[in-house]
Amino acid sequence: MVLAQWALPVGAIRTRADLVRDYGGSVYSGGIVPSAKTPNVLVFSDPAEGEKYGYRYDGPSPSGDAYYYTGRGTVGDQVEAENRSLIEHAKDDRTLRLFVAVGSSPGSQQKEHEYLGAYRLDPDAPMRREPAPDREGRARTVLVFRLIPEGGTPQAPLPPGTPLADEPPRTPRASQIAREVNSSEFYEVSGSAPMTASKEEASLVEDFVAHLGRDLGRWAISLPGGARPLLTDVYDAETKTLFEAKSSASRSDVRLAVGQLLDYRRHVPIEGLRCCVLVPERPVKDLRDLVRSVGFAIAYRSDGEFVIEP
Repeated sequence: MVLAQWALPVGAIRTRADLVRDYGGSVYSGGIVPSAKTPNVLVFSDPAEGEKYGYRYDGPSPSGDAYYYTGRGTVGDQVEAENRSLIEHAKDDRTLRLFVAVGSSPGSQQKEHEYLGAYRLDPDAPMRREPAPDREGRARTVLVFRLIPEGGTPQAPLPPGTPLADEPPRTPRASQIAREVNSSEFYEVSGSAPMTASKEEASLVEDFVAHLGRDLGRWAISLPGGARPLLTDVYDAETKTLFEAKSSASRSDVRLAVGQLLDYRRHVPIEGLRCCVLVPERPVKDLRDLVRSVGFAIAYRSDGEFVIEP
């Protein structure tokens, strides 16, 4: 029988099937479930399960005044539309009811969840974007929501061993990710560049990686204030070199590459980091002098091969 009002006490442990029976929804409807008969949204957090998808963001803040929760969407960039019921819960006059996984029912594989209490989306800092792999292992960005307890509502103590979440960065924070990325939410691939130029840069990078004959990675740089993360082109860990590719050796492209590398270099935590502008042909002398004036190298095609000039 579906209940007409919220009746679950803080600290109660229930399975998803129990909650579906009492409040409606579906066992398989993901981690954000609007109640069918009460003005609530059930939010399920399972940090151990989330680790499979690189969701290292779920958990209480170190100060204990908030709970960070990674949004819905396992493939590609997470989008606000798929998380509407959480984002607009206040507008819809719904309360967030937070649950955290605490194990499985005895003799069953059904997971049990402890009810932590009533929460709401922090109106001052509701969400931020962070890099994470998707279900297929491709790099993308996820939405990380900041949930705060409803005023005066009792909150259950967190289960023993609950991992603490990282606070949002007060300063930029860099992390290495796979080179293969398909994300429109990183700042540098936000769609501002012409599609033709983007394809030419991608082809140049692929040819350069093949020339080096080893795997390369890249860096994602999370920024404070909820800004889109920065995304570098390629990083060669063997030589500690960060490459920024451009589709031409024109003045505008070379200047842009130099500026981007200067920005990235401030945040990538590698001692002795080198930077290199990657272009399809050798730039004119004045531009080569510009690149060298900031201590960067230049890589370009020459007779079907790649040359790197220090």
